Amino acid sequence: MSPNKDIVQRVRAHFDGGFNCAEAVLLAGAEHFGQGANNIPRLATPFGGGLSGNGHACGALTGGLMVIGLCHGRDEAKALEQKRNACKLADRFMEAFSKRFGCVDCAELTGIDFKSILGAQKYKKSVHAEVCVPIVEFVAEWLGKNLG
Repeated sequence: MSPNKDIVQRVRAHFDGGFNCAEAVLLAGAEHFGQGANNIPRLATPFGGGLSGNGHACGALTGGLMVIGLCHGRDEAKALEQKRNACKLADRFMEAFSKRFGCVDCAELTGIDFKSILGAQKYKKSVHAEVCVPIVEFVAEWLGKNLG
C-alpha cells in the first residue's frame, strides 16, 4: 500500500466513523507518522466545523497544521530553526489548500451554519460526502506526500 493511500484510508475511516474533520486528520496523521499521544484526538475536538462550529478556519486545515507541528515542531523555545522549518512547511500547506479550494474558511467552503438545525441536516445529507470528504482526503494526501 502506498504511503499516501494509507493516510487517506485512515482519515476516511476516522471521518466517516464520526470524528470531526480536525480530529480525523490529526488522528490519521499521528497514526501514519508514528506520533501517537494520549491526547489525540482530544486536542483537535474543538477545531471541527471551523473552530467549534463557528465557520472560521477549516478543521481539516487546522488538523493538518497540528500534524505538521506534531511531526516537525519544536520541543524547546530556543529551537528557532525547527520553528522556521515547521512554519515554512505550514505556509506551503496553507498555500496548496487555498489554491485547491479557493479559501480556508469552513463557512465559505461548506455554505452551512453548523450551529443551526438546517445546517446540521444539510451537512449529513450532502456536505459531508460532497464537500468535506474531498477536503480531508486532500489534506491527508498532501501530508503523506510532504511529511514522509
